[in-house]
Amino acid sequence: MSDLSQLKGSTKQIAWADFIREKAILTMSSSLRESSKPVFSLCLCDTPSEWENAEFWINNRDAAIGILKKWFIEKVKNCTLPYPEKKWEQYDAEYAHEGQGGEWCYFCKGLDFEVYAGSGNDLSKPVLCYNPETKEMEIWHYMPSIY
Repeated sequence: MSDLSQLKGSTKQIAWADFIREKAILTMSSSLRESSKPVFSLCLCDTPSEWENAEFWINNRDAAIGILKKWFIEKVKNCTLPYPEKKWEQYDAEYAHEGQGGEWCYFCKGLDFEVYAGSGNDLSKPVLCYNPETKEMEIWHYMPSIY
């Protein structure tokens, strides 16, 4: 849980709030299917700013798990895109990939850039996609354009 933001408050508040937050996150994580845990971890990298205040966790200690669950459901709902479609990208001869003349690329409906399977690296942006075959959420990413 080192990816979580540092809590703000007094030393005592931070210690107490950190315990509450960790317990809520562990409880939430343990209730998820294995395939949903990476999605949950990814979402934890972008939590509401009010969650950085120790006071928030202390004041909401009895409802922390419910708040976390509701937030996660909304986050997934708002970040989910249609499953990527595989399309052949034809290239000019000078750019042809290993003599193939192009390559298979993946695009989500509504996005005008290619997506790649997995969470990517530091330069990537996460994209959540629902796989209709496996009925699971998958993490994809895209690279910011350098052009």
